[in-house]
Amino acid sequence: MTECKRKAKKITTSDTCKRCNNAKEDALHVLRDCPLIKPLWESMLKTEHWHRFFSMNIDEWISFNLSKAANKMLNGSWNSRTLRGRISSMLGLASFSLAPGC
Repeated sequence: MTECKRKAKKITTSDTCKRCNNAKEDALHVLRDCPLIKPLWESMLKTEHWHRFFSMNIDEWISFNLSKAANKMLNGSWNSRTLRGRISSMLGLASFSLAPGC
């Protein structure tokens, strides 16, 4: 559960990311924008596509990543199981899932 969701449920008083202490922790921050995970994406993407990739909202970003067009932005290709493992490892999580909302 993201800090944004935890705050909405009154479990905590802050929605700030506990990993970077730098931004509101919503799903997109956890999966793409946190300074701890962003280098993974930068290493996988061709530099000329960084701006587009990092400026999409979560709905656009998920749809794009599920499309074949995403492969054209990559330095190679990705395997979703390997990617989930790398993200989990970088964030220190046993696993993660994406739920709607924050």
